[in-house]
Amino acid sequence: GKSWQRLTNGENGIPADYPVRVIREDPQQEGLLYAGTEFGIFISFDDGQNWQAFQQNLPVTPITDIKVHRGDLLVSTMGRSFWILDDLGSVDELAEPVNSNSVQLFKPRTAYRYRYRSTSRNSVPYYPGAAVVLDYYLPETVEAEIEIVVKDAAGNHIRTISSKAPQRRNNADAPTPMANIRAQDNPKGDLDKLAGMHRFRWDMRHEGVWNKNASRILRGGPLVAPGMYTYVLKVNDQEYSQTAEIQLDPRSAAAGMTPEIIAEQVGLSLKVVALQSDATKLLAKIDDKLKPLEEKYQKKASSKTKRKIDQLEAVKYMLATRDGNYMERHVLSQISYLNRMLNRADQQPGKDAYTRYDELKVELEKVNKAFDAL
Repeated sequence: GKSWQRLTNGENGIPADYPVRVIREDPQQEGLLYAGTEFGIFISFDDGQNWQAFQQNLPVTPITDIKVHRGDLLVSTMGRSFWILDDLGSVDELAEPVNSNSVQLFKPRTAYRYRYRSTSRNSVPYYPGAAVVLDYYLPETVEAEIEIVVKDAAGNHIRTISSKAPQRRNNADAPTPMANIRAQDNPKGDLDKLAGMHRFRWDMRHEGVWNKNASRILRGGPLVAPGMYTYVLKVNDQEYSQTAEIQLDPRSAAAGMTPEIIAEQVGLSLKVVALQSDATKLLAKIDDKLKPLEEKYQKKASSKTKRKIDQLEAVKYMLATRDGNYMERHVLSQISYLNRMLNRADQQPGKDAYTRYDELKVELEKVNKAFDAL
């Protein structure tokens, strides 16, 4: 830094009694410095003229070394092991003049379609899943809902990420109104609306299968194909956009996979997801018809009500699999199995996958007709 003499005198943001152990410059951004002290880490955006704490969730501990590697900040500590801050892209952009009074959507870095098993946030060590890291800044708390819309290179809608919380499920059998209120029934939205810097990790997936549970609806869809993607942040009727690339896993490319093959796999997977959603919605319709009939039969048994229940259950179990061990798998389970098989690895779908999709589509149509006949 140009002002090394000022680093330890307590006038530039680092307390005078914080001995500095190590200082490093970001190789991608001249003048962006990181200082490791006896009691934590500090950052300077102006080549050492001024410093501010950059502790985040890092424990207060001596910093023994710092390295910027592949756009991540790696820190070794005394007695607290190694710590990694993923994706310094937004930090690099903050080194340039930024209007603190305006909304900012920072440019994501290139992401890769890696397939690996992530761990939970409470795991040690914690391995987050592969994702596009979306950083954004809000100068003030926003009252209205905000969202990020993801589009592919052709402008097709891929995913909408929102601050709106999924609707709470209603437990009609709860003994009191308060019994309906449970933490798992009141999930937060994906995006934060409070003033300040925020980060969301998009899992690079299309919308998944429909689910009557609002907190799980459209989750876990197929990974998107390699290509350029546009991210549009919508805040108070204003739009802020960035474009970045998602690349094929280099290991898949070495195994002979191409973007065209992956696009074919994704195309068939999306058809299967739509088919599974249709089957799941049909099952929900059947259950909605069955529930009041079963309640009516429990209150007053009659042969007419029992006959209607039997007819609906006959259709239901053309679609769903009965409870129990080694039960025959019906249409919905078979569609779900095809979905899993298609998306376990990067692969070119075989002819049998297309054939099975066509067969299951015909089978689902038969169930639809049987239900409509009732």
